[in-house]
Amino acid sequence: TRSAQEAADAITAARRTFSDGHRDRALADLRSFGARAPEAVVAVEIGRLESEATRIGAAEQRAAEAAQHAAAAEAALAAGDAEGAQDRAARALAIAPGHELARRVAGLAAAEVKRHADAKARAATAARHLEEAEQHTARGKFQKARALVSVAADLDPANSHHKLVLARIQQEETRVAAGAERERLAKQREKAVAPILERARAAESDGDYVRAAWTAENALAIDLDCAEAQDILRRATAQLAAQPALADKTVDLTGATGESGDPDDTVSLTRPTGMWGRVTGVVRSWIHRDEGGARE
Repeated sequence: TRSAQEAADAITAARRTFSDGHRDRALADLRSFGARAPEAVVAVEIGRLESEATRIGAAEQRAAEAAQHAAAAEAALAAGDAEGAQDRAARALAIAPGHELARRVAGLAAAEVKRHADAKARAATAARHLEEAEQHTARGKFQKARALVSVAADLDPANSHHKLVLARIQQEETRVAAGAERERLAKQREKAVAPILERARAAESDGDYVRAAWTAENALAIDLDCAEAQDILRRATAQLAAQPALADKTVDLTGATGESGDPDDTVSLTRPTGMWGRVTGVVRSWIHRDEGGARE
C-alpha cells in the first residue's frame, strides 16, 4: 500500500511539473522513481507523458514556424513586397489557420496586390490611349487625340508621358495650321498674280520687253517667289541689255502712240505708278493683312 501511494505521489508531482512546462524534468523525475520502485502504473504514465511531450513539441515547432512566416510576411509588406508578404502569410496560415498576425497581413497584402494590379491595368490602358493619340495626331485628328490624352492622364496621373504627347499634338496642330495658311496665301497670291502674268507673257510674246519687264516686276511685288515672273523679268532684261534701243522710260498702256490720255496711261520702268500702282497697292494690302507681318 505504501509503495502504491508513493507511486501515485510521484505521478502527481510529475504531472504538475509537466503542466508547468518543465516536461523534460518531469519525465526525468518519473523515470528515476520508476528505476527505484518499478510500478506498472509509473511505466504507463511515463509512456503517456512521453507521447504528450512529443505532441506538444511538434505543435510548438509548427507554431514557431507559423510565427516566423507571419513575421517575415509583415516585414515584406512593410518593405513594399505585397506579393512576397501574401506568399509568406499563406505559408503561416497553412500551418496555423487561426494565426492572428498571419491573417491580418494576408488581408492587407491581398488588398495591396489588387491595388497594384489595378494600377498596372490602368497604366496599360493609358499607354494604349497615348499610342492611339499619336496615331490620330498623325492623321490630323487633333481633337480626338486630345481627348485620348486627357483620359490617359486621368488613368495614370503619375506618368508624365501624356504631357509630352500633348505637346507634340500642339506642335503638329500649329504646323498643320501654318501650312494651311501658307497654302491659302499662296493660292491668293497666285490668283492675284495670274492676270498680271498673262499680260507679261503677252508683252514678251509681242516683243515688248519693256512692258514685259515692268509687268513681271509688278507680279513679283505681289509674289516675290513667282518663278514665271522671275523668268520673264530675266529674259526681258537680257533682251533690253542686248538691244538698248528697245529701252524706254515709259510705256503706253493704251496702245495708242501719240494720243494724250490719262496720267495713269504710262508707268515708269523703275516703279509701278498710275493704274498698276493702285492695283499693286491694293493686292499688297491684301497680302500684308492676311500674313499679319509674318513675311518680310
